[in-house]
Amino acid sequence: WLNTKYVDLGPAALGVIPAVTKNSSFAQAPEITGNIAASYVFGFSNGTSLTPRIDYTYTDDYVLTTDDIRQSKQEGYGLLNVRVAYDSGQNWSVALAGTNITDERYLNSGFITAAEQFDFVTLGRPTEWGLTFNLRFE
Repeated sequence: WLNTKYVDLGPAALGVIPAVTKNSSFAQAPEITGNIAASYVFGFSNGTSLTPRIDYTYTDDYVLTTDDIRQSKQEGYGLLNVRVAYDSGQNWSVALAGTNITDERYLNSGFITAAEQFDFVTLGRPTEWGLTFNLRFE
């Protein structure tokens, strides 16, 4: 849980249109974030193991800039990631992993320009899959 607020604005509060006010929201500072994960190692009699893992991360609503006039807002979203690893019990292992497997669309950053009246944003990473092979030299 995060409770942000401006206390002392200093020079940012000066001018016809101040950069921030005491009511301005902190950029990219969601009030609530949370993560839950679970994994379990299935060990087999031959010395090998299989380890599945799943994790979920939630991020609450947040604004992308401190500019109260030209503001972009990201609605709350959740990301689901998975991984399954196989350990040979010898000197190698392999893992398959997926991030953002529900392909959640979210904004990392952004702003609206006064001149172009256009909203510039960067998107979060889409669904990605990866395969990792590890070899240990012992």
